[in-house]
Amino acid sequence: MRIVTSFRDDIYAILDHLKKRDDLQIDEIKDYIEHPKPSGYRSLHLIVRTKVYLAERVIWVPTEIQIRTLAMDFWAATEHKLHYKYQHVVPEASKLELIEAAKMADALDTQMGRIREQILMK
Repeated sequence: MRIVTSFRDDIYAILDHLKKRDDLQIDEIKDYIEHPKPSGYRSLHLIVRTKVYLAERVIWVPTEIQIRTLAMDFWAATEHKLHYKYQHVVPEASKLELIEAAKMADALDTQMGRIREQILMK
């Protein structure tokens, strides 16, 4: 499951909300926002178990939840297409450009968060 938000702060607000639910157990958190992958990929990944009610019993079903901003989602979807859809080897120079693009997406998230804070403070 993927949740896409407008602002980075929303990602951690959603995480806090999910931690409080009694019908969800968080088994693992991988924070690729604070610790991006070498490729530049950013997202928050959760491995969770959620209750599923069957006719005679309740079972806990594992799933992954990815939470990211629109900018992170755009970068990840586009990077995935460039690596896998075209089935070509990505040149080293292009990999470096993708890392730079990830940094620009992060800078955009930071700037939009600042603008939001300025508006909310008024």
